[in-house]
Amino acid sequence: MKLFLTGERGIGKSTVLERVLARCGLGYGGVQTTFGPWRGEEQRRLFLQPYGQVPEYSPERVCAIVGGGLRRSMPEVFDTLGTAFLRKAMEDSAVQLIVLDELGFLEGEARQFRAAVLEALTGDKCVLGVVRQGLGVWQDAPLGKIITVTEENRERLPGELSLLLRGPGEG
Repeated sequence: MKLFLTGERGIGKSTVLERVLARCGLGYGGVQTTFGPWRGEEQRRLFLQPYGQVPEYSPERVCAIVGGGLRRSMPEVFDTLGTAFLRKAMEDSAVQLIVLDELGFLEGEARQFRAAVLEALTGDKCVLGVVRQGLGVWQDAPLGKIITVTEENRERLPGELSLLLRGPGEG
């Protein structure tokens, strides 16, 4: 099963994803982007991380700089680290669920990373991700079921989606 959450910025997509993971009982791994802990910067750095691990805010993990009229992506970071994090999750037998939080426009020029994402999407493991509203560069990707998170559904989605991912007869 391939499931992606989309919706307005700040609506709670990643929070829903985290709650699904807490309920579904599946081993997971993948990639995520996180802003650094420094607040109030005009230009904020976005870091690429392996999903579910303690974030590391090192310079080699900076995958984009945004703010103050600037939006600069570092496709080479997606291609090297992002691809490595994703391949590790795909090859790990303890990982049943590939997590992609979040896909957007920043990966547009990261050909190796995009190829690894497509490999995960066509592979045997379940995928749960967040995709930027409007899909951007992922419009033609086989994302599976896309669910829009709203204020009305965000509280019930974790339970519903965790049941979908576990499948019938698995609790």
